[in-house]
Amino acid sequence: MKFKNIRLKEKNIKLLFKWRKQDFVQNNSLTKISNNYSKHKKWFLESINKIDYHHWFVFYKHKKIGWICITEPNFKDNTLRWGYYIGEKKYMFVGGIVPCYLYNFIFKNLNFKNILAETLEHNKMVDEILKLHGFRKTETVKSQLTKKNKYTLRTNYKLSKNNWQKNNHFNIYEDVFFLPKKKVKYFKNEKEI
Repeated sequence: MKFKNIRLKEKNIKLLFKWRKQDFVQNNSLTKISNNYSKHKKWFLESINKIDYHHWFVFYKHKKIGWICITEPNFKDNTLRWGYYIGEKKYMFVGGIVPCYLYNFIFKNLNFKNILAETLEHNKMVDEILKLHGFRKTETVKSQLTKKNKYTLRTNYKLSKNNWQKNNHFNIYEDVFFLPKKKVKYFKNEKEI
């Protein structure tokens, strides 16, 4: 497994759009998108320049298979949010291992004490993966109306560094996540930004 920065190239923006539109991604995604490429491209261009957000492509056997990100650091509570999806359906089987690499990066390199996750209540597979990784449920929140005029329930989780370090089955996965120097300083809460 490898993780590489998503470069500002049209083909990368198009690939993310293709992945995000797929039913199997949208059904479990916290962010619903329309079939509007211009809107997606605007999101990409804004997000790539945000100081409190960074994303990478997930590679498996030299092939781009998904997307993973870190966002919304809370330095007071020492927490960081993250998100991901596997965009190539035939590689869904590695979905439970992908985040383990990111957890190690967050705890060991960025020195956060807690990682926050959020999933839709009906996404039982990710719910089980998070629990297996050591996340603890913190709350369930009723959210916006869906297209079918129903409320969505989102479940929030927290993984502490202590719980993760005890998890000998999964805390062994490590790789390099490149962050630009300015973002490293920001995410490490160093004052010279």
